[in-house]
Amino acid sequence: LSLRKASQIQKKFLKLQLATKADMILTLDRVIKDPNGMSIKEKKRRVQFSLKCAKTALQLKAELLDLGEKFDSLLFAVVHPYGPRLDKINDKLIRKYEQNCDDYLSQLMDYEDEIGIYFDGFAIGSLIPLPISLVKSIGNFISKRIHEERKQVILHGLGMTSTKMLELLECGFDSFDTNFHIKLAKNKYYLSNHGKPVKIDKVKTLKCDCPICSSYSLRELRERRKGVKEVSTVLISLHNFFVYKKQFNNYTF
Repeated sequence: LSLRKASQIQKKFLKLQLATKADMILTLDRVIKDPNGMSIKEKKRRVQFSLKCAKTALQLKAELLDLGEKFDSLLFAVVHPYGPRLDKINDKLIRKYEQNCDDYLSQLMDYEDEIGIYFDGFAIGSLIPLPISLVKSIGNFISKRIHEERKQVILHGLGMTSTKMLELLECGFDSFDTNFHIKLAKNKYYLSNHGKPVKIDKVKTLKCDCPICSSYSLRELRERRKGVKEVSTVLISLHNFFVYKKQFNNYTF
């Protein structure tokens, strides 16, 4: 897509999201799913798409406010850290990722100065394929970089695993979204009380007190018959979600 087309699509989707009265709106973006299989040129192209959408969304918010219209949703600019191949994680690679993050965030903050309003938060994506050590370095850098200039701003982690959520919580992130509990369930993985994925066929007894395990049998969670196996997937995913929730409820800052 051209940047002009990206801008048009962003305007259309932002208006649709506002019509639904969403609490939180993320700018349109292009994710970097495969850091080793994607060229730097393609990564930069995707970043430019994401930046264009972020600027367009902020401009539209400013225009609507100038017209006296309501904009009650929180607007988050999406940020996708990127860098060279991950063949070897060393200080040089980490610094390159941090420099690219700095350039990315500086551009977003320049948009804020130019347009005259702020994003309510920043949503950080493309972290799932990165090793945990690099995620922690990126999380610390982004949190420090943003909070140097903006004390009251929300940092959101996109598509997190529980381990990376905990790391980013320590870095100062405020919220997350995840579908990892669903992905595990689709492959029939059940999270133990300690958060370890176990194949449901290898689970001997349900020792969990979540609403799912308290209401359904192990046989129902193992169901694989055609036409009803989807039900067991939903049940396992809900159990996995409750385990995640319990982990974070017990987390001490």
